[in-house]
Amino acid sequence: MQENDQCKYEKQEHKVWDLRSLERWIWEQEGACVVVLRAFYKETAAASLKQHSLCEGLFCLRLSPRAMGTMTPFLVYSITSHALGSAMFGYHIGEINPIALSISCQYGSKKSNHFTPAFLDCIKMTEEQVGAVVAVFAIGGLVGSLCAGSLIDRYGRRKVSLLNCSVFLLGSLFMASANGLTALVLGRFVVGIGSGVSMVSVPIYLSEVSPQQIRGTVGVMTQISIVLGIMLAQVLGVFLTEGMLWRYILLVGFILALLQFAMLTATVESPKWLALQPGKLPLAHQALSKIRACIDVDDEVRMWKGADRNRAGDQDLLSDASPHATLSLREFATRQEYRSAIRIILITQLAQQLTGTNAVIFYSTAILSRLLPKLSAWIAVLIQMVNFLVTLLAAHLIERSGRRALLLMSLAGMCVFSLSLCIGLERSMPYLSAASAVGMIGSFGLGLGPIPFLLANELLDVEAVGFAQSLGLSVNWIGTFTIGILFPVLRHAMGGYVFSIFCVVAALSFLAVLRYLPKSSRRIVSETDP
Repeated sequence: MQENDQCKYEKQEHKVWDLRSLERWIWEQEGACVVVLRAFYKETAAASLKQHSLCEGLFCLRLSPRAMGTMTPFLVYSITSHALGSAMFGYHIGEINPIALSISCQYGSKKSNHFTPAFLDCIKMTEEQVGAVVAVFAIGGLVGSLCAGSLIDRYGRRKVSLLNCSVFLLGSLFMASANGLTALVLGRFVVGIGSGVSMVSVPIYLSEVSPQQIRGTVGVMTQISIVLGIMLAQVLGVFLTEGMLWRYILLVGFILALLQFAMLTATVESPKWLALQPGKLPLAHQALSKIRACIDVDDEVRMWKGADRNRAGDQDLLSDASPHATLSLREFATRQEYRSAIRIILITQLAQQLTGTNAVIFYSTAILSRLLPKLSAWIAVLIQMVNFLVTLLAAHLIERSGRRALLLMSLAGMCVFSLSLCIGLERSMPYLSAASAVGMIGSFGLGLGPIPFLLANELLDVEAVGFAQSLGLSVNWIGTFTIGILFPVLRHAMGGYVFSIFCVVAALSFLAVLRYLPKSSRRIVSETDP
């Protein structure tokens, strides 16, 4: 036996100790990894607590619950690397809003820049064509989200994310070099595909690598990174709207994709996914040990596998897994025990779009430019700053207040602020309109923004998560497309009264969440089913 400075126990003669009591005591200690002699010694074993560097017998290095709930440097790096995918989603959502007027030749004429004669200063477009450019992003997102579930279940979360970077690279190049509507629409469609894939894979990966105690907080990183991406696009839009400078805004997506690809190469595959693949259990232990910065992660892997197989004992745990049964689409759609979870996932994902958040994100500059022409661009930035701060607050509250409570508060706030925005726009009250837009997005960030991305992992078995996330995101993208294409038409026809529709949707969503979402969303599917 080699020397190990972390060993705290050694076999002794003439002393008998209760393994279960001692292990429980060690398990409850705060912080450090400790070595525990296993049941190899059984009840007749003898041991005493000593500061000794040598250990004999069968032992393992464990983490206490408090230590298992901490963030290690490699976990932070892994979360950041994958969250860049949702940041790119947010960036591409927000990139058209600040440049819509300049890119469509409403801030200048259609002339070639004399420094770069190959590129035009702008692309002549009507308001409806701008709406189509915005909306086609959602069609790509729908395609990406429909494909992503089966891809990440078959090839793994990390590998799909790496390949997805090339999709973002290609789409960003199409947009930045576009001289006509066709190339611009094609680029938006391609980055939409990449965004659809990211919004399925990122929440799943973050949930699977994060410790149980901070899973909700880590899960909010999906929404935080989306908000940061949108805010980056809005800030750049304040300064890069003249001439052909809008092309640099579209080129930033290319840089973000390169950055994510470089960072992902140093990460590991989701250990939970690896543990459920035939022949890859040792790789799962290796990956989780690196993420947790601890040698023995048997207990956490046992929690993953024990729910399905009722395994007991170390030998079963350390042996390789039997082939993981893959859930078919038909089984997913027809299993009774999944229906309650699917219902609330669809409700929250659809509410996330149809309550009007993207109407503000896509068109806030255009909406407020009539009332506050000099400040509309900065108000768009302020909206996203408030969104970011409130989402940080949600990350702090989500484990304390619960998912259901935050969702209800979020929907209630959106209902109230949608109504006040309707009044402000119709009565030409600029500051009420601006404050209502800020309050509406702030309410969104409190619950409806981050929480829908968490529910699939918390309500369903791991084998069903990919399908559920794809289905939920598909509905989400349909809502995004509906808002992107219909909102300009409805705003033209109804004026500020269009926000009364969002008020009604928020009220109905409030009642649906009150009725269908369990008070504790951390339940297995059978517990959520009536």
